[in-house]
Amino acid sequence: MQETRRRRRGFTLIEILVVIAILAVIGSVAAVKYMAYLKDANIKTAGIKIRELEKTIELFYSQHQRYPETLEELVTPVEEGHQSVLKRSGLLDPWKNPIRYELAEGQEPPFDLISSGPDGREGTEDDISLSMLEALAEEEAVR
Repeated sequence: MQETRRRRRGFTLIEILVVIAILAVIGSVAAVKYMAYLKDANIKTAGIKIRELEKTIELFYSQHQRYPETLEELVTPVEEGHQSVLKRSGLLDPWKNPIRYELAEGQEPPFDLISSGPDGREGTEDDISLSMLEALAEEEAVR
């Protein structure tokens, strides 16, 4: 009778291993979902930063009647003792890469803002640009 009591007190090694295996599977599925969520969140954040930077450039235009030559003009105070229009961190995308600014005559607005996207390389299909965001917005409006 004492032998039976000893066996019932704890879990067997197999039971513990099965529980650990189940927890590992659940953890790996959760980690994959979380990483996908982070990637989507960073892409959306890049779009928001590009839109905010567009508004900052339009504000610069309304104050100076010209568009900035480079984004550096937005982080450099116009006069000594004044604050800059934008903090330097506002020129970086969520992956800490600089957002590119290209003047483009003949389009509205006459500039484009481009993030290199998650891979950090220019000219790849994961780049996020103001012109791309505007095209997507137009598609949404048509639907």
